[in-house]
Parts: sequence; C-alpha cells; structure tokens
Amino acid sequence: MDNVTIKNSVLMPSLNEGWQLVRDAEQVSIDNQKLNERFEINAVTATIIDLCDGQRSVEAIIHTLEAQFPESKHAIEQDVEGVLNDLHESNVLAFSPLKPAEVF
Repeated sequence: MDNVTIKNSVLMPSLNEGWQLVRDAEQVSIDNQKLNERFEINAVTATIIDLCDGQRSVEAIIHTLEAQFPESKHAIEQDVEGVLNDLHESNVLAFSPLKPAEVF
C-alpha cells in the first residue's frame, strides 16, 4: 500500500473496521480479533490513535498535540505523519477527505 501524502493534510484518519485500541496493565496494543492480529504500540502511538476518530483532520491532530505537548512541538508533525503512514500501510487506518465546508 502506498504512503498517503498527509503533510498539511485535510484528511481525517480513523481506525478501519474491527481494529480497536486496547490498554491493559502491562501494554498497549491495537487489536483486530476478527483477523487475529495484534500490534503492540508505544504511548506516543496510542495518543495519536486516540485522536483518529474520523472527525479530526491530520492538521487538527497535529495542532491538538502541539497544544498538549509544547515542549515537543518540533517533533510532533513528523511523529504524527510517520505513525499515520505506518498504520495506513498495515491496513489499520483509513483516511477520509474533509467535506469542503469543514476545511479550515
């Protein structure tokens, strides 16, 4: 699957059907029980996935994280783009375009 161009993107990411974020005492993962697949992820990836609700654009996700973590502002855009591309390549994440009225 090709990388999606998401730089300054107005695409809205969301988990594909069947995938869910799972937190337990020892680890965080994204699971798809139907496909019997599981990926262990780190806290940064989990934070990004939490914002992938199909309602926020990639740009909005980046701005939200920059506001929450101003000390990491310089790395956030690159981290978000990398995580989203990796999840898209693994068929965990899909992108929907914003409707014209939603573009800001």
